[in-house]
Amino acid sequence: MALKVKICGVTSINHVKTCIKGKATMIGLMFYNKSPRYLNLQKAKKISNYAKKKN
Repeated sequence: MALKVKICGVTSINHVKTCIKGKATMIGLMFYNKSPRYLNLQKAKKISNYAKKKN
């Protein structure tokens, strides 16, 4: 069984690039508005779309 790694609290495309370099298999985005890592839907879409293209 392959090891699966999830990196949570991703807030930028640079974070996604680092996750990909580190062979993370999943990323987590934060939608709780009181979190310092909170993302609005527009920014989350940009990050998600970038990750989909690169993976």
